[in-house]
Amino acid sequence: MLEKILSVLGLGNGAGIANKALGIVNWLALAPLAIWLWTHRDEQITFTTSLGFLCLIIGAVLVLLELERRAPYRSGSPDDRQ
Repeated sequence: MLEKILSVLGLGNGAGIANKALGIVNWLALAPLAIWLWTHRDEQITFTTSLGFLCLIIGAVLVLLELERRAPYRSGSPDDRQ
């Protein structure tokens, strides 16, 4: 179980030293946000928006999902560069 938690955090055995160091830096960078969220955990956040704007957001998400679904599958040839 501990190995799975470490792999999610980017600190597992399969990661290199630089990757582990950057993973720790990322988690330390998120620490102030976590502290702020914990100190303000009793607050309620509300917002209002128009139905039209919400429909635009939903439409954009649906278009992105459809484009992703229709994207051609590439098995990963040796010529691909990442």
